[in-house]
Amino acid sequence: MGAKYFEELKIGEKIVLPPVLITSRARTIHVDIYGEDWPIETLKDATDRQIIPSPMIISIIAGQMGKIQFFRMKFVKNYSVQLLAPIFVGDTITTNCVVKELRPHKDPSKNYGYVFIEQQVLNQNKKICYIRTLCYLVTKKLFSN
Repeated sequence: MGAKYFEELKIGEKIVLPPVLITSRARTIHVDIYGEDWPIETLKDATDRQIIPSPMIISIIAGQMGKIQFFRMKFVKNYSVQLLAPIFVGDTITTNCVVKELRPHKDPSKNYGYVFIEQQVLNQNKKICYIRTLCYLVTKKLFSN
């Protein structure tokens, strides 16, 4: 099945993204491009322990969501993040995405609705390390005359 329209999504619908092994090389490449996101007083400890910067996790999930084309996304409206535990080089992460809310646009002439997704990133021990909630604008089916 191809990417879903707004009307085809259901609250509680879940998709599990494929596991990703976090490698030292991937961390190095990411940091070379984007830098670290740690405050200066914690930077040495984070890099010595090979903790993954949170923007790297966001990049991985965004890439996976784009690749699977779960729904016909127009735009990411906003998101919030909770970091519960660090993710390290050598961890294998899996992301569970759940449709939490579907909200049609108040203006019926708009061809999209709001889809709220919760993404839980778990490490290889099934511990939730990271939760991100996003609001996507998802295209509605075109009305036929």
